[in-house]
Amino acid sequence: MQLSAHPHPAIIRHRRALRVAITVSLASATVLVAAAPVHAATSYTFVNVADSAELNMDPAAFGCAGINNSGQVAFRAGRLAPDGFNTIPGIYRANVNGTVSVIAENGRRYGFIGFNPSMNDRGVVSFAADIDGGLQMTSRRSWSARAATR
Repeated sequence: MQLSAHPHPAIIRHRRALRVAITVSLASATVLVAAAPVHAATSYTFVNVADSAELNMDPAAFGCAGINNSGQVAFRAGRLAPDGFNTIPGIYRANVNGTVSVIAENGRRYGFIGFNPSMNDRGVVSFAADIDGGLQMTSRRSWSARAATR
């Protein structure tokens, strides 16, 4: 048996066919990627619905917000207490006209107010809370007579 430095012609043909297949696959993938539709970047408009400095709120006390189809935003935040150090937790609703309504805010009534209020399309806000004394509740409120102002 004689050893040859050259591979058998069938192996050479197989290698060439494999190279051609790989080249065609890579070229096809490149064409597909290049031909993929370029989607236009989505444009967003950001609106400041509650200015913590203007409303005397602690920026670190904000929780997740909920928004309805009318554009109202319900959120949890904490107002700075008169001592300047503590916060009074509350649930607020930013209205479409730019005002902010107090839904619930009472440092003595609620031992804890949840961080994730939700709201339906009629503007009714729901939130979790512990009433002072340990009683847990879920509250739904649609309005407040007072605006959140300084």
